[in-house]
Amino acid sequence: MSRIYLVKQKGSIILNSVVEYLRTNNYDVEDVRVDMRAVRNMPADQNTAFVLYAESSLAAKADAIITLKDKIIESKAALFVIEGDEGYTEIKILIPDALITQTFRHPLDAKTIGPTIISRLESRASLTGRVRKVMIVDDSEVMLTLARNWLEDKYEVACANSGTQAIKYLSLDRPDLILLDYEMPIVSGKILFEMIRSDPDFAGIPVIFLTGQNDKKSIMEVLELKPEGYLLKSMDPAEIIKAVDDFFMKMNYSNM
Repeated sequence: MSRIYLVKQKGSIILNSVVEYLRTNNYDVEDVRVDMRAVRNMPADQNTAFVLYAESSLAAKADAIITLKDKIIESKAALFVIEGDEGYTEIKILIPDALITQTFRHPLDAKTIGPTIISRLESRASLTGRVRKVMIVDDSEVMLTLARNWLEDKYEVACANSGTQAIKYLSLDRPDLILLDYEMPIVSGKILFEMIRSDPDFAGIPVIFLTGQNDKKSIMEVLELKPEGYLLKSMDPAEIIKAVDDFFMKMNYSNM
């Protein structure tokens, strides 16, 4: 059974209802002081879940929130964010969407939050054997969210919204496949691809480019880099899922 940490300052009637529901369903819910040292010392692993009630009073605890972010990256714990008040916006600046399992926005419905949390935790716990990990790198939060939703039923999905963030994640955990946006600003997909291929620790990670350009010149530029493939962002989601499935199927055959 997952251990659930409730990170809050003041709380609310709705939050109390959610906690009561989780405890009624035999989940161990523990209140956590919003303190950098307390957060750092909490035991956590991939079976742990954090429920963060994002309210304005937490904005003054930026050091603890950043520590929580690092804890989630290291432990691969689940993170659920419940919007409290205007402080939600400030909290979101400190914790990237890529680390959030699910966000509950206003208007909040206490009847659905608890069951949804349990459903997501049970889905994580039901994963058996070696689950392939896919990292999606794209500067568009919309594209990251869509691609994650398409793939997370079959794969463990990590997201990065920049080349810099991708390199940081790679240093912590090695994915089985990277879906890389070719047209990112500052550190483009091409530059990041070359960085990955030039690093002995990352060079063997397969990369499939995502591109919004389907003209011949753009496609040739992508193929000249010799990635494992490319996918058009305009493709039907089912086609993208199939392409990832086919890639891993071929990889399994080649390793037999």
